[in-house]
Amino acid sequence: MTQMNLLGEFSGDSPTDDAERHPQLIERPGLRVRHWPRWLIDAPSWQERLEQEVPWKQDTITLWGRTHPLPRL
Repeated sequence: MTQMNLLGEFSGDSPTDDAERHPQLIERPGLRVRHWPRWLIDAPSWQERLEQEVPWKQDTITLWGRTHPLPRL
């Protein structure tokens, strides 16, 4: 299994497809993004782990005597 680290280096077996080693450049009006396909092989398990292990909380703010939840966790 090959996986890229945050520095753009691959670990494990060498990728068979050269496209996996280099980012794709996506350009649109007002947008320029470098996309590394499959940089995180096991994304669904990481998502699940983050949802379970991160101590999520939602803060509140009081304005004009009324308390409101902040729209972010």
